[in-house]
Amino acid sequence: MLKYKEDKSIIDSLKKNYPEYEFKAMGESTQKTFNQNMNRIQMVLVVFSILTILSSIFMIMEIMILHAMHLKKDHAIMKAYGEKKIHIFKMSFYQCLILHSYSYVTASLILLGIMKIMNQIIPQITDFPMHLTFQPLIMLILWIGSFLLVCFSTLFSVLYIIKLNPSRILKMR
Repeated sequence: MLKYKEDKSIIDSLKKNYPEYEFKAMGESTQKTFNQNMNRIQMVLVVFSILTILSSIFMIMEIMILHAMHLKKDHAIMKAYGEKKIHIFKMSFYQCLILHSYSYVTASLILLGIMKIMNQIIPQITDFPMHLTFQPLIMLILWIGSFLLVCFSTLFSVLYIIKLNPSRILKMR
């Protein structure tokens, strides 16, 4: 934010010496409008970030459920042979965990590449020194959040699998 410190003593002395004129601090209005604009921009960015996170959550859950639906014949065969529900859950969980880990590593590498490119391009274009850094704590929080989301979506997919009728699924093409 823009910091501005006005010197009241100068304005007061000018008002005493020249009472017929009105004196104002020049940077005060600029500071207020700049800070208001920055607050609006920050609010818009926060709203778009929240929308992006929500859409990502729904997309991850949809992918995990579609993954379970894709393997419904495999699960129906396992149920037909008497496999325990906990083993089906473990298998689904490990499959989702592998998919999650692959996606997370890929996205992290892409993020590092984009940060490296931005650290080189933006200072050249704008003549403004900028350095984006990799934040391990934020990445750990994201990993934990996405891992919990995978666990949650695995539960949904397992509930779908448990309700399957093996004979009806195996009759399908």
